[in-house]
Amino acid sequence: MDVIGQYLPTKDQVQIRFMPNKTLVNKMLGSLNPNGRDLVIDGCDSIRRRVRSEVPGVAKKNLKELTDAGALDVMIDVLKLWMEDAPVSGRCAKALMWIVRKSPTDSEADQLLELGGLKLAERLKGLHQDDLELQKSAKELMKMLQTRAGALACKEIRICKFCAVNNMDMDSAKRLGQLVNPFQRDAGLGYSRKDAMVHKKKGSADISALVKRVLNHMREHLKDEGVQEFGLEAIIEFASDHDDGGALLQDRAAKCVVLAIEAHPEAYNVSWKGCVAVQTMCRKLSLSSELGKAQALSALKQVYEDYKDDREVRQQAVWAIGSMLNVPANVERTKRANMYTLVQDVVTRLEDRTVAPEQKIALPLPLRAIWTNEQLHSIKLTKMDEKRQSGETEAKATQQRRAPLPRRGAKKLARVDDQFAAGEPGLVDSQEYPFLKKPGLEFYTTKEKRNEMSLYNPD
Repeated sequence: MDVIGQYLPTKDQVQIRFMPNKTLVNKMLGSLNPNGRDLVIDGCDSIRRRVRSEVPGVAKKNLKELTDAGALDVMIDVLKLWMEDAPVSGRCAKALMWIVRKSPTDSEADQLLELGGLKLAERLKGLHQDDLELQKSAKELMKMLQTRAGALACKEIRICKFCAVNNMDMDSAKRLGQLVNPFQRDAGLGYSRKDAMVHKKKGSADISALVKRVLNHMREHLKDEGVQEFGLEAIIEFASDHDDGGALLQDRAAKCVVLAIEAHPEAYNVSWKGCVAVQTMCRKLSLSSELGKAQALSALKQVYEDYKDDREVRQQAVWAIGSMLNVPANVERTKRANMYTLVQDVVTRLEDRTVAPEQKIALPLPLRAIWTNEQLHSIKLTKMDEKRQSGETEAKATQQRRAPLPRRGAKKLARVDDQFAAGEPGLVDSQEYPFLKKPGLEFYTTKEKRNEMSLYNPD
């Protein structure tokens, strides 16, 4: 009976399973102390089971009642209090993961992000490397929260861009609510109402604050392609016709642009808009110099090499490189970056009559003026000589590393005339076989000869 009893739920566990949702949350809130550890574990398990209920409508009802009662706040406190306790933090992370997964809206994920749930999940994942079940729950929770955080970042970046375009402060822009979708021009509001709300704005846009918001989102979500794309769009807008008060320079916008291009080499929109952002920022000499320091030339050259079949992106990359040459230091950086290969490729395509005119790439004059045709040709010959010499050196080194093998004379192979190819296996011309002798028939070594002689001597 004792063996069976250890698998049965305790009295407290039975009570927790039949508790109303609000009572359960209040019970867990009162147990946020070292003595309430077991009750918290049972409470987290009960919450997970309630939001995973297969009864139609029950899971949705339980989820709403739990969130209204403050379950997310209590579970965040549980994570903070028992972060190093794997059984407690693992059950709590698993329950949070199922709450976010079963939520029909993104309100629970938004609330967790406001409470710092993403950073807690990252810290939890780093503390317990050996617990595979906890790692799985923490990773899934991080993935869902990061996806939602990226969507919120894109939304706020679009609002920042809207504020810069319409010279509107953030509070007035947020009243528009639905005006955050770039793919729907109407976005649920009439044009007259939107125009009226824009004209009734109370304050002007603070470009410096908007720049800081956008750049912070781009740094936090470097691997999110959507955030980088919308961030580059906002930077293009900020650098076009707005006085940012030096915010783009002070907050290192040049480095953010280069990191965005390098982090997503296969993303067409990021590469394209990154080149446009570089070209737009180069209108200011200070930003052009910062782009050179941030290794933008190497990033643009890589874009040109990656998009061999896309003439539009390559042209945009060449224009961006040419726009950076308004600073003398960038001209020297261009020479050190071996940009002559790019110029040589563009010039070759321009002079090649087999290339269609619409596939040729225009070469900016500042970039073309760095090297003459003779210099390009001499550089090409020098590089070819260096490559050949390095190849010969490597070949000699490889030959010296090989161990000398003893040379032996080639074996002489015996050859047989075609006449004996169809004969008896192993039959050699110089041998005689007694078993082939017949009365009145001489020794013959080939089947054809024997048959021929047997015609004249049938005995």
